[in-house]
Amino acid sequence: MLPPEMFEQLHFLRQQLQAAQSELAGETVRGIAGDGAVMITLTGDLRCTDVFIDSDLLKESDEAKLREMIMAAMNMALEESRKLTNEHIGSIPFDAEE
Repeated sequence: MLPPEMFEQLHFLRQQLQAAQSELAGETVRGIAGDGAVMITLTGDLRCTDVFIDSDLLKESDEAKLREMIMAAMNMALEESRKLTNEHIGSIPFDAEE
């Protein structure tokens, strides 16, 4: 059985994690490729909220190039979202006394 102080600390940590998750859901990051021709916006909890593809890029109709730009923008947005998550989680004090 865990001591009462440990339960208190776990409860505190859970509250802090839930607060961080809520904050992340309200923040956005953007991945950009092709000098802004493709932009993907994600929330901090990894929900895609917008995809922009420049109409000139669509007119060029180079499918392979478009796929590469979409993947590059998505990967950039995912990496930015991971960084954002690490910032929020890393700022959580692991001691209820702090």
